[in-house]
Amino acid sequence: VRVWGLGDGAEQRKLEGHTAPIASLAISADGARVLTGGGDKVPRYYELGTGQLFKAYPEQATGIVAVAIHPNNQELAVADGSGAIKLYRVN
Repeated sequence: VRVWGLGDGAEQRKLEGHTAPIASLAISADGARVLTGGGDKVPRYYELGTGQLFKAYPEQATGIVAVAIHPNNQELAVADGSGAIKLYRVN
C-alpha cells in the first residue's frame, strides 16, 4: 500500500507487509491509522503518519473483502469472502 501526498502527489511512504493485493482499506476517524485487508487474509492496522505496522490480526478463513473502523477508533470489523464478519478491539 502506498500513501501519496495530496498537495504534490508525491509518494510519502509505503505500508509494508501484505503479500497479496488489497481489497479494502479504512482510515480512522482521527486520520491517524489505516486498516487494510485483502487476498493474504491478514488484516493489518498501520500508523498512517509513520507507516509502521501497529498490529496484524489473525488470518481470516478466506480473502478479506471489507474492513471498517468504528468512529471511536477502538473497534474494527473485518469481513471475509465466506461471509464471516469478525470484530476486534484495538489494544
